[in-house]
Amino acid sequence: MNPVNNPQQRTDEWRNLDAQACDYHVAQWNSVKQSTKAFERFLAERLQSAHRVIDLGAGAGAATAYFASRHPTVEFCALDLSSELVALGNKLAVEHGVANLSYQQGDWFAFALDKTYDG
Repeated sequence: MNPVNNPQQRTDEWRNLDAQACDYHVAQWNSVKQSTKAFERFLAERLQSAHRVIDLGAGAGAATAYFASRHPTVEFCALDLSSELVALGNKLAVEHGVANLSYQQGDWFAFALDKTYDG
């Protein structure tokens, strides 16, 4: 269901980012959550055969960046509705030298997943 047509689905929580919200997302890049590490270990074997992976609702992509750093032969794409988070994620990926991570702004409810993604 498209969030625009669903009043129960919030889409505004990461719009007009202030300094505190930006700091929160930068901190996620600088300190990987234990749950992200555990999820990567869970998926590590499957990712060995992956070529392109997309993360829907990635925010600024801290978790996706961790996956990308652990699997440098896989191309990762972080998709998020917030153009501000996509811009912040792009900036952080460049600063951290994560070359196999790209960003795309979009609505995951309207995203047409194609066969180029295998994860």
